[in-house]
Amino acid sequence: MLRAKNIIIILIGVFFFITKSYTQTGINTLEPKATLDIAAKSPSGQNTHTDGILIPRIDRERAQFMSGAKNSTLIYINNASTGTQTGKAEHIDSEDFYYWKANIVGGIDQGKWIKLIPSNTPPSFFYMPSLVLPTSELDSRIINTNNTNYTYDSSTKIFAVNLYAIFSNQFSTPIAKSNTDAKLTSFVLPTATQYDYFVTYADTAVFEQIALDANGILTYKVKENSIIRNGSFMNIVLKLN
Repeated sequence: MLRAKNIIIILIGVFFFITKSYTQTGINTLEPKATLDIAAKSPSGQNTHTDGILIPRIDRERAQFMSGAKNSTLIYINNASTGTQTGKAEHIDSEDFYYWKANIVGGIDQGKWIKLIPSNTPPSFFYMPSLVLPTSELDSRIINTNNTNYTYDSSTKIFAVNLYAIFSNQFSTPIAKSNTDAKLTSFVLPTATQYDYFVTYADTAVFEQIALDANGILTYKVKENSIIRNGSFMNIVLKLN
């Protein structure tokens, strides 16, 4: 018959065993070095069996309607043609790995699936393609009322330029390219609000009241009697948000 002291020692031992088993778990290893440590069954040599982890594979529509995903949930989209590229799936445009980035607003998660960006992808920001900003209400682009990318408010004397529309058009239809198969359209995301916009330099002797909105609309005024020179320009940067 076990004495009370022996029972207590056994229970303490079981407690520490359970605690350790919940602390770290190993697969193919008896000494896990992390919360979950998965060791390769054959870390070297010419064994043909497959090592690795299979992440759940779903199509875009399934991801679009999934609810209750927790921050950092990882999935693989194996079909980006189903559903629509809106809402939770706004950034799902190709077969790839995506993770859930939560965004709690008023107690409701308004997050989205974000693509895992490989190390060899282009930078997440780039300079706006060159364009000549109108500085006169007589500019042909202002007078042409069909060209809604450039407007002028005569009452406030404020110019407005649709940066998103202009850059997406230039990146979609370049005048020439060195590789006929190369494209720039990967930079062009479906909506203007998927970028943050920055003016990093401006000739303040010419431009004033410079502002940007979330849709990529640049507004500014031209100072009266200012002299337009070669250096009268702005540097504009677009950053993926």
